[in-house]
Amino acid sequence: MTAFADASAIVKLVVAEDGTDRVAAEPGPIIVSALTFVETASAVWRRARMGSLPSTVAQRTAADLQRQVADGRFDTGSEVAEIPIVTPILQHASRLCGIHSLRAGDAIQLATALTARRLEPSCSRFLVFDRRLADAAAREGFVVVGPEPS
Repeated sequence: MTAFADASAIVKLVVAEDGTDRVAAEPGPIIVSALTFVETASAVWRRARMGSLPSTVAQRTAADLQRQVADGRFDTGSEVAEIPIVTPILQHASRLCGIHSLRAGDAIQLATALTARRLEPSCSRFLVFDRRLADAAAREGFVVVGPEPS
């Protein structure tokens, strides 16, 4: 079974924290938005700025993530495929902002997940640890892996 993952889930593959085991155990291929890697790098560098991650580790982590995506496989063994951000996804994301009260990045993630599900009907799982996005994904019919929808 294919899953879609947003940055809040992918960061758990590169920085050990609560939820890492759940994401790493995902059995099938993982689809991500091209936006995920910018958001993940931002989260890693934020940890470095806050002092919870040395900057040398942040730099290596960001480079490792780029390598894994280029290789098409995470170090956990899961295959990864990236969906580019194209105009129809942005248009759909714009509508989703109003429907689900989402921030721009989260709306792009959800629009990309909906595109992934349309292209790959087995993509029914959404790996996400952001409560608002998890709730929106559940309302759109995804099985959410992360926080329980409210």
